[in-house]
Amino acid sequence: MPSENITSEPASLICRTETKFNQWAKLIHLNQGLHQDLPGELQGLLEASHKFPVWLGDPNADEFKPHSEIFASQIRIIQQGLLEGTTDVFRAQADARTTKQLSYALLPILNIPKTYRSSKKVQNCCGQMNEADMRTTLDQLLHHVWHNEAVPNFAHRLERKLQLPKSNSEGVTPVTEMISDSVVLFWDPADIFQELFDERPNDKPAWSCLARQHTPAILHWATEHKQDDPLAVSRQTRMAMVSGLYQRRALGFMNHFVFGTAHSGDHLDVFAGQWELVKSPADQATRPSPGEKDVREDQAAPDQKDRGTTPPADRRSTLRSSNKPPGNSTSNLPKKDKYEFYMLMRASRDLACKYAAEIFSDQYGEVRKLFVENCTWPADPKDSQQIRTSKSNSRANSPHQSGLETIEEEGRVRADFLLDLHDNGADEWEANDEWSFHSVNKGRPGWLDQLRRQPTPEPDQKVLEYLEGLSDEPADPGVENAGYMRPPLLDLTGGRIRKVGKLKKLSKIL
Repeated sequence: MPSENITSEPASLICRTETKFNQWAKLIHLNQGLHQDLPGELQGLLEASHKFPVWLGDPNADEFKPHSEIFASQIRIIQQGLLEGTTDVFRAQADARTTKQLSYALLPILNIPKTYRSSKKVQNCCGQMNEADMRTTLDQLLHHVWHNEAVPNFAHRLERKLQLPKSNSEGVTPVTEMISDSVVLFWDPADIFQELFDERPNDKPAWSCLARQHTPAILHWATEHKQDDPLAVSRQTRMAMVSGLYQRRALGFMNHFVFGTAHSGDHLDVFAGQWELVKSPADQATRPSPGEKDVREDQAAPDQKDRGTTPPADRRSTLRSSNKPPGNSTSNLPKKDKYEFYMLMRASRDLACKYAAEIFSDQYGEVRKLFVENCTWPADPKDSQQIRTSKSNSRANSPHQSGLETIEEEGRVRADFLLDLHDNGADEWEANDEWSFHSVNKGRPGWLDQLRRQPTPEPDQKVLEYLEGLSDEPADPGVENAGYMRPPLLDLTGGRIRKVGKLKKLSKIL
């Protein structure tokens, strides 16, 4: 593969630029074509998401009564959408268990449109809605589905670092990890896989999805949020899904789907990705591709496998979408889609339980790792630091001229500083803040290094110093001679400012 360059920016910045993301996707074998022709497994999930209980169309249903006073308009809009958009809603009804649990999920479901609408209304006086405002209600629904309703071996977690694959192409600065806004993980409830995991430390990194902490949790669903940027959030969602896809490949289950949700404003896109066979023209003309063998051949008996071999790179990860890909800010949430999204996640939870049974079976210990040509999984976080050091040494040994080259060199120094922050474990948004700061201030400030070297006083000491500064008697008698002024306490009663007294010196009582 030819040498190609990727900037040393964090994953969230790469996702904002189409060319950078396309370059990264090509190097790690991500096919970005979105397929609307869904395979049977995904089609079954969509069909399950269209099944609703009868009471959902009844405005006087008992299930709505606890919510009718606060969410009257939301309930009315949902029922109108059912009547307008779905003629066979009640032909295939949800099962009794789903019907009952849907009534418990009404609060987080109805709260999503209500909160979004109210936040948009008060933007003029309360400030523009930000990502935290936008994502809160959706996070509540996700937590309800994957924590409150799910079996004990599921978890919904926020702001988790996921490890990414590294391209082995020369001259490429690897993107070693990213922070996912929300992830759904599952693990072996019987701890059989945990024992195998601990017995094979060399396989731990490849069998994990979380960066820098190798755990036996399997990534099932990732959710990303960006306010008013559907294209960037779509890319970042796919980047998070790549972590789960490479984890499944290392485990030997390339037929499994990994899911993702891209959320921007009131726009939701749901993706599902898996590994797909890619045939070259030569393979099609001369002989069957090795990839034509069953995708589960890696789970055959031990005597039928060559455990240490690297198979040909005849597969790449591909994505399918239950919605059209985001191209603008138009909402793709029809009036009933919040219910469909809830039902879709429930159906995928059953699929995840099936995947867990396959992964954590007793025969699992014989499954070999499957490698990808010209990629390392997972990337070592130290790789980017080594490349940065190498580039820095190369620049230090070469003569440097003033003028335009100096400006270009300063830009690379700022990028190196950002990379240094990111490699030392700084959170991705902290690195973004530092990048913005240095883009404005044209370099690394000396006062920042001095501030970091200064000892941080204890919180109690800072409070005590503040109170002593307000006290009737200064802590240092010499301060009085230096013109020490004691501030009076003020009373704003009656619209007049009046002096009401001085703060007495406080004594520590605890």
